[in-house]
Formats: sequence, C-alpha cells, structure tokens
Amino acid sequence: MIKRTLPLAFTALFLSSCTFYQGGMLPSASLTENNFHYVHHSIRGQSQATYYMGVGGMNRDALVAEARQAMLAEHPLQDGQALVNVTVDYRQTSIVFQLYRRLTCIVTADVVQFK
Repeated sequence: MIKRTLPLAFTALFLSSCTFYQGGMLPSASLTENNFHYVHHSIRGQSQATYYMGVGGMNRDALVAEARQAMLAEHPLQDGQALVNVTVDYRQTSIVFQLYRRLTCIVTADVVQFK
C-alpha cells in the first residue's frame, strides 16, 4: 500500500502551488472640498510577469507602471479629471517551490471630474 501512495504523495507535492495576495493604496488627488463628482468607479488595469527559477519578468515598479498605462489606455482622462482612491494589488502564484512564479499587478482607481 505504501508503495502506491508514496509516489502519489510526491507527485502531489511536486505539482502543488500557492497563491498570495498583497495590496496597498497609492497617493492620489486630494478631495478635501465638495468641488467634484465621480465619473467612473473602479476602473482597472493589469500587468503580469513570469519568472522561471527566479529569472525573468519585470520589477514591481515596472509592473505598476504597465498596469496603470493599461488602465488609462482604456479610460483616458479628460481635462479636469483625476484619479482618486488608487490601489495596487499583487497576486503571486508559485508552482513547484517557486521554480515557476507568476506575479500579477492590478491597479484600480476612481475617476473624478473637478468643477
């Protein structure tokens, strides 16, 4: 019985994966007065990097810049508009003891129009 389950256990351990989430807020426009209205809620952009044995992909700053660029390409800002409530979230998926790792950066924001 052990001869059958031991290879299966090693295979399951070898092919296992983990996912971690991490995030935070970025500085954005200040909304101290009532001189604005919301134009869009929760627009988002995404970028992704893949690493094999720790090599490859981009650093986190480049991922954030690419995700922000993707977000603004889909929702370009007009005159008098600004991004507020900007959040950056990372999702990291690792397979086989981090021999393969995929890092996804998701930037989310609201767009306001100043009067």
